Amino acid sequence: EFGELLAGKDLPELVSLPPVDLAAVEASPAGLRKSEASLRYWERIIRTGPQEMFAEPRGRRPGTDEEARQLTLRSRRGGRALAEAARRTGHPEATVLMAAWCALVAHRAGQDSCVTAVPTA
Repeated sequence: EFGELLAGKDLPELVSLPPVDLAAVEASPAGLRKSEASLRYWERIIRTGPQEMFAEPRGRRPGTDEEARQLTLRSRRGGRALAEAARRTGHPEATVLMAAWCALVAHRAGQDSCVTAVPTA
């Protein structure tokens, strides 16, 4: 869908359950099976996925021994698509941006997927 948004296309509205109904579905036997399958899926992805996407020298942050990696992307069209995807999905722009970034990194690295760790509080 992100590609369609980049092309300026409109997408249909999402249909979602109210939180109390979603909780009931997740607590059902089918929901618990789906949760267990999801955990198995992510365990497999994390254990078998590449630990590095690009083989390149690493820089250091000035004045430290800390490694620094940086990628700058600038796109007005991408920014508009990001805002629309965030609005449509109800997720923060940072979450949508991370998903789009992972898709881009996977594509550029010739991988089927990209998994990244994001610190949260």
